Amino acid sequence: MNKDQQAAKDMDLSVESLQERIDRVFDQLTPAQQKATIYIRKKWEQICFMTAREVGQKAEVSEATIQRIAVCLGFESFRDMKMKMKNSLLRNRAVVNFKLKGAHEPGKAGWLDEHVSAEVGNIVQTFRLNSNEVLEKGARMLIGAQRVWVIGDRMGSGASAYLCFSLNYLIGKTVQLNKSNCYEYLSLMNENDALLIIGFQRYSKSTLRIAELAKKRGVRVLVFTDCDLSPFAKLADVAFFAVTDSIIFLDSYSSVLSLAQALISKLVKLEQQAVRRNIESTEEIYGLLKE
Repeated sequence: MNKDQQAAKDMDLSVESLQERIDRVFDQLTPAQQKATIYIRKKWEQICFMTAREVGQKAEVSEATIQRIAVCLGFESFRDMKMKMKNSLLRNRAVVNFKLKGAHEPGKAGWLDEHVSAEVGNIVQTFRLNSNEVLEKGARMLIGAQRVWVIGDRMGSGASAYLCFSLNYLIGKTVQLNKSNCYEYLSLMNENDALLIIGFQRYSKSTLRIAELAKKRGVRVLVFTDCDLSPFAKLADVAFFAVTDSIIFLDSYSSVLSLAQALISKLVKLEQQAVRRNIESTEEIYGLLKE
């Protein structure tokens, strides 16, 4: 291969998106490699400035697994992948946003400043991942459903409770699922219903099984998740993506709640008259119960 051919090959490797490479090989990867690849997909900007060992530690896999993933994705090594993705990052000027997000140094800023910076970064990145068209499609699906079922396990339970209350208050017909009632309710689901899921790593196997069974019954599925490699995203008719980075070991769900609020806002704009009627009826009941 001459120098011109090698240069063309390097250009192709640089231009082809990391997402396309991952999509092409993901199903052939081992479970450990898939776990690490999901981390790479979500954190690719940060990975441009990390070592293979650091990526392995964050993804909870070995450094060797990270090196093998780079080769599976068509790069000579992790170093080669990092260099090419960093060049792509610089060309797209996204590095400016990354540096702004991480500009503070832990030793120079208070913990509260560090926390606020991380939260703002999560919300900004989250809304870049979700278009107005996707939010409108999701809102229309909820409006048109005969019943809306909502489920979120573990840390997702907070966002699912917020969505269930808000949807019931605005349009009614919403039921929150949990492990004690989901089996009975599954038998009632049909193609006129919508299932709204909060599903982030570590992806709940029981929630995923509920989603699979609902899908088989023709239920339309909407999910809040972390990336398009999520098993929930692969089942979804509509997927909303949120970034949940945190300065501590627990993920932050503020971006999930902010995105949920955006979905609710879009629904209100699309269905103002029905929402008004439902609110007036609910407030009347509140008033009667206070007497």
